[in-house]
Amino acid sequence: MEESYSCPPNLEKLKIKDQYELIELVEKLRREFKLVLIILPSEGEIFDLLRYMNEKNMNPFPIPAHDNLPFDLKPSSYNVRQLRIRSLFKILIGGTGVFLASLRGILCRILDPQKFLRYSIRLKRGGRFPEKYFETLGMLGYRRVNTVRFGGEYARRGCIVDVFSPYHDEPIRIELFDDEIVDIRLFKPSDQRSFKRIDETWILPVHDYIMDGESVEHFEGEIENLKLRFTENVDFIDDLQKNVDSLDSLVGIFEKRRNTVLDLFDRDDSFLVFVNLEKCERNYRNYVEELFKIYPGKIFRYMYSRYSSVDLNRLFYSNVRKLIVDEFHTWGKDHRIHSGGWFHSEEVWFEEDLKPGDFVVHVDYGIGIFKGIVEIENYTGKRDYIEIMYRNGVKLYVPVEKIHRIHKYV
Repeated sequence: MEESYSCPPNLEKLKIKDQYELIELVEKLRREFKLVLIILPSEGEIFDLLRYMNEKNMNPFPIPAHDNLPFDLKPSSYNVRQLRIRSLFKILIGGTGVFLASLRGILCRILDPQKFLRYSIRLKRGGRFPEKYFETLGMLGYRRVNTVRFGGEYARRGCIVDVFSPYHDEPIRIELFDDEIVDIRLFKPSDQRSFKRIDETWILPVHDYIMDGESVEHFEGEIENLKLRFTENVDFIDDLQKNVDSLDSLVGIFEKRRNTVLDLFDRDDSFLVFVNLEKCERNYRNYVEELFKIYPGKIFRYMYSRYSSVDLNRLFYSNVRKLIVDEFHTWGKDHRIHSGGWFHSEEVWFEEDLKPGDFVVHVDYGIGIFKGIVEIENYTGKRDYIEIMYRNGVKLYVPVEKIHRIHKYV
């Protein structure tokens, strides 16, 4: 997939020295605009800036790109989906704030905003929880379990309903009398004990799509379309149909409308800041090139352009005001910020340089634990991957030929 863009000549450019001047710029912009979107080159730089801004009590909202490859048929991690859903919800309900994203994060297709709000469930003490809400939970992507421990789960035990929604970091316990909401409390999944009463809350979608009748019909139509176009890939298409819970990076297969995060900022009270634009664009192109080296078939290029992402040109020809911040070393050479302060890393050239249990630093996703080399089979054959474990059991698989993207924590 070859994409090109030409930056409009009237796009304002600003030269700044470091992250401190960037923060000053953002402070000025957020006093004038309701929504400020900062577009950074990588996911790692998003979370570096996020931590730094949190220390300054600016509390920005990250919109991370999905951490799975679109055609691996493995779900994006719940943590990533939670951050995306929260940020999109903040915008849709008229909230204000600073948002952080990469090109991948904002060009990725998203759920129809009207459908997002229509199916999200607002709960209040003294309100109602009718039986139809359980059907809605299924459409929103929730999985029924006996005991709620992880995001996207719900349980029903008599007059008690437990739900783990992206809206909170902990699950909620809803006590009912018939269908009246008597009480709402947060509880700890580890011991199932309530610890805080709340007056109202929201049950939000678990995925970037909602499986209502319209989406199911559109999905089935697209599956038939793929089978007619790509008869040699029927096995993959059948597996695609069986893995509906793993398609956050292919939202367009459920949605007729080509909505993206960028569209939510296309309004008079928004402002976009591109940090290191050339690097942003280069990283995005590299991702697309690497994706199609792993998945070289025509079906994958077709699906990516139709279901996953939109053209880069939409960035520059939207009506929202924007400027480019010239390149600078955001956090200093060879350093990044993490929750405990500064750390230093060294490059890794061979798999033998790492042993299970070593702390490593991925250029996009930050510090994790090297677990080993694993062989994964997909539709292009068997391939060796570097397995990195992050908090809450989130795993990242990096092709061994991309080992240069990993540094050893020292």
